[in-house]
Amino acid sequence: MINVGDLVKRVAVLSVIDDEFGWTLTDEFPDAVGIVLAIEQPTYESPEVISEDILSIGCFIKVIWQTREYGGPVWHWSEELLVINKINP
Repeated sequence: MINVGDLVKRVAVLSVIDDEFGWTLTDEFPDAVGIVLAIEQPTYESPEVISEDILSIGCFIKVIWQTREYGGPVWHWSEELLVINKINP
């Protein structure tokens, strides 16, 4: 689980091939290291959705990157990121 303050690295990109979406591991961001600023869980009002399913889907993560190529904090899907150093609780 990713927490606010964790150091993360971008390791995947969204890939679209023949109208199908999926995450593709990539090494095109070797120096992309940033700090997690905020986490937003998707919410569902449908009673059919179990909370465990929501956690397995992922969440939105706001990251401030060490490089300025993004121009400021950016929201990412949790599947794009890998924790490389956990914040001490």
